[in-house]
Amino acid sequence: MYTHSTLQDYPSVLQLNNKVQEKSISIIFAVTEPQQEAYNVLTNNIEGSKVGLLAADSSNILKLVEEKYKVYSVSGFAHYDFL
Repeated sequence: MYTHSTLQDYPSVLQLNNKVQEKSISIIFAVTEPQQEAYNVLTNNIEGSKVGLLAADSSNILKLVEEKYKVYSVSGFAHYDFL
């Protein structure tokens, strides 16, 4: 059992993955090119997460999110819980 969760100021990748699975959360990491490879590796460890390349000025954020959600909805990962 992991015992340092109260000592860390951010969750571990394992903790993130557990919550993603438990709550049926879909994560889209919108990152610029210098960070893309690191987040590609991260998505291998967080079930159902996706990486999208964000323009340096973030001008493509809406298009990126729309494209990734289309992938989720086609693959059956989409879960919408609007309050």
